[in-house]
Amino acid sequence: MVDINLLIAIGGIILTLVFSVLANIRASKTSIKDEIEKAKADAHKQTRLETKLDEISSDTKDIKSDIRNMKNDIGSINERLIIVEQSTKSAHHRIDALTSDKQSTE
Repeated sequence: MVDINLLIAIGGIILTLVFSVLANIRASKTSIKDEIEKAKADAHKQTRLETKLDEISSDTKDIKSDIRNMKNDIGSINERLIIVEQSTKSAHHRIDALTSDKQSTE
């Protein structure tokens, strides 16, 4: 009949193959879970980055608007300053005229 040593060897080979297949299946399930978790983490990071970029973009728009408003305010102040300088110059001319009239009458 069949030798007992041959049966033990064949049984050992079969068990080795079965355990190898089971180990590979378990490893592939673990790696798939790891890949899914990694993909979730990457998606979360990407979402946070996009949110932060949106906030930065909004802040930049606000800053640009503030700068435009400041430029308009400075333009308005410059116009008022020019009017004040002209008024001061006119007042100096009148004071000079009054001073020279007073000196000529004395």
